[in-house]
Amino acid sequence: MNPDLSDVRKPLAFGFEGYLLKQVPFAAGIAALGLVLFLWVDRDRESILASYVLLAAGLGFIAYAYYRRSHPGRPVIELTPSGVRYRMASLKDVLIPWREVQDVGAVEISGIDWLRSGAGRFRDATALVVSKRFYTANIDVGSWVRRGRSWNSLFVTKGDAIQIVLHPELLSVSPGDLRLAVESRWRAFSNHPNAQRPSVPWSPRALGLFGWMPSRALKIAGLAGLAVLALPALYFWQWPLAWKSLSLSPGSRSAYLDGLLDGRGIPARLMDGRMAILGRDDVLGAAVPDCEREIVRDAERASFTPAYIPSATCTAFLTYKSGAPAIGIFKLVVVDTSFEDYSGQRHPSRALVTEPLVLREAEALLCARGYCAAGGRAETADR
Repeated sequence: MNPDLSDVRKPLAFGFEGYLLKQVPFAAGIAALGLVLFLWVDRDRESILASYVLLAAGLGFIAYAYYRRSHPGRPVIELTPSGVRYRMASLKDVLIPWREVQDVGAVEISGIDWLRSGAGRFRDATALVVSKRFYTANIDVGSWVRRGRSWNSLFVTKGDAIQIVLHPELLSVSPGDLRLAVESRWRAFSNHPNAQRPSVPWSPRALGLFGWMPSRALKIAGLAGLAVLALPALYFWQWPLAWKSLSLSPGSRSAYLDGLLDGRGIPARLMDGRMAILGRDDVLGAAVPDCEREIVRDAERASFTPAYIPSATCTAFLTYKSGAPAIGIFKLVVVDTSFEDYSGQRHPSRALVTEPLVLREAEALLCARGYCAAGGRAETADR
C-alpha cells in the first residue's frame, strides 16, 4: 500500500492522465481500422476520407495521451487537510470542506463513459455525501444544458442528500486506495458525528474489462476462439491483398476504357446482335458502371500459404456512332512486371493491365452476364 494514502496530512492529487493512457489500445484499434479501410477497401472518395478521419482520430488521441503524460494538467481531485478540491465536472472548481461531508461510501451507478461516448456501469466508486443545501449553493449550475449528459453520473440524489461520486477509473487509482485516502482524511478532519463511527470493512470486487471477471474456463475458451479466428486470417493473408489490387474507382475504370478505345479497341455487341471491335471513332459516349472481381488460386506461386491471381471483368455501356446503344466488355488482370529506380536498379512489381479478348471469348463473357443475342449466338464481325 502506498504510505501517502494513509498519511492524512500529506496532500494527494489525481488527474486524468492515467485514464487517457488506458484508452490508447482503443485509439490504436481505431487507427488500425482506418489503415485497413485505406489498404483493403475500394479507393473511392468516401472510403479514403473515412480512413483519413479514423487514422487522424486514433493517432491524434495517442499523441495527446502521451503529451498529457509528460505535461499533466490541473489535478481533477485534490485531497488536503482542509477538504476535497473538486474539478471533475469542468464547470466548477469547488472546495468541499470535510465538515460538510456527512458520510463516505461506495456506490454502483450507471453513467456515461466520456471517451467512448456510451453508457457504462461504474462499480465501487467512492461517494461523498453532502447536504442538498451545500450542493445547491456551491456546485449546482442550475442549467441542464451546462450540466451536460455526464452530470447525473457525478452527482446522485440520495434522499435529502447528494452523493458526489469520485470515479476511480477516471482517476487511475484502485477503488480500495481511493476509498482509503478519502475516508482516512474525512475521519481525521471532520467533526461530523458519522466520522466517529467504526469503519465498516470493505473490499472492492475484482472486475474485468467489461465489469465482470471471467473464470479460467472462459478465458481459455476466449483465447481458443481468438485462435480459431486468427489462424485462417494468417493462412489466407494473401487473399485480401489480391482483392485490394482490384480496387477500381470510377475514374480508373474510365481510364482503362479510354486506353482501349484509343488503342486496340473494345469488343462490343451492337444493337443488331453482331459482335464488333469498336474504337474511338465508332463511339459517341461510354461509361463503365462496375467491374466484377474474380480471385482464383495460383498454384505456381503458392508456398506455405496459398497465392491468388486476381482479375476483373468490366461491362461498358456504349453509344454507337449511329446513336444506337452497344454493350462492350473488357478484362483486367494482374501481371508481374518491374520498374527502374533512380539508381538504375530494377525491382519486381505487379501491375493491372487489360487482357486482349477475341470476339468469341468476349461474346461468351457478355452472354454469361445476360447480354446474349436474340435467337442464339450472334454473328461476329470486325469493324
